[in-house]
Amino acid sequence: APGRVAADGDGVNGVYTAELLKAMEVPGLKVEEVFKWVRVNVTRATGNEQIPWESSSLTGDFYFKPEDKPRVAQPEVLKALDEERKRREQESQLLKEEMQRLRDEIRQLRVAPAEPKAPPVVAIASPPPMEVKAAPPQKAVPAPQKAAPPPEKPAVVAKIDPQPLPIPAPHADKQPAERPKQALELLQAARGRLSFAKAMAILLNVEKEEDLNRLLEGERAIRRLPYHSAIAMGVSADGQIHWGRSGRQNIANFAEKRALEICHRYGDNCRVIIFNGELLESAFLELAAEFGDRDATTARLAVMKRLPTE
Repeated sequence: APGRVAADGDGVNGVYTAELLKAMEVPGLKVEEVFKWVRVNVTRATGNEQIPWESSSLTGDFYFKPEDKPRVAQPEVLKALDEERKRREQESQLLKEEMQRLRDEIRQLRVAPAEPKAPPVVAIASPPPMEVKAAPPQKAVPAPQKAAPPPEKPAVVAKIDPQPLPIPAPHADKQPAERPKQALELLQAARGRLSFAKAMAILLNVEKEEDLNRLLEGERAIRRLPYHSAIAMGVSADGQIHWGRSGRQNIANFAEKRALEICHRYGDNCRVIIFNGELLESAFLELAAEFGDRDATTARLAVMKRLPTE
């Protein structure tokens, strides 16, 4: 697509050039069919990391290699295009379902459940009041001739109130049923169940449908990066999230090293948060802690622009 870097490929030619040369050798293909053929094969070869795009003003039919007799487009081309169409339709439906699940999960995480309620105070009929009475008076004994000392205070009577314990008013001193949570707290609560899309949606406060859809598409594209692949991210002093991406590496360490090198071109404190399509939760939580409570608006826009496409 415009503005994106094309994959080099493993041979003499880049991925796009290699597929274009193959398609140009097929007799009887119109130029439009050639480009469609190339688009399908490049998309597959790069795991949806590179999707060719072209602009044309042709008004007639053009063949790189004409055929002597007119014919219907090659069956394998039609089959490939039909399979691609069906795949995209199926993935579009799955994406909608996944986006709805993601939206529901984030909504549940952002709203804490009500504080656990204490067992209700039930007014249990109390036994009749019990009084601890002073011992019954002894028979009168002649008092000594000395003046009697001042009488002591009467014994305190312990009484069990027959009334039930007061039940607080319905809304008195009650925690609100819903309270907002900070991003880091939400991420910690969802630990073990995080995906890249869910984690970024929480960190950057993503709520719009088109943004959630973009995150899910980016996540799918990341999972399809050819092995070995890695994505590193860091947070700059002004709250921007910078990152580097690497794919098609023969050795795992090379993928991580390359991603970190690219990330460090734009800032410090980079860490690998995705390896071979899987989110590394501990590393992402470190990133989230570093991001802190900064305003996510600018960072969100930058991340959305840099997400890979399917």
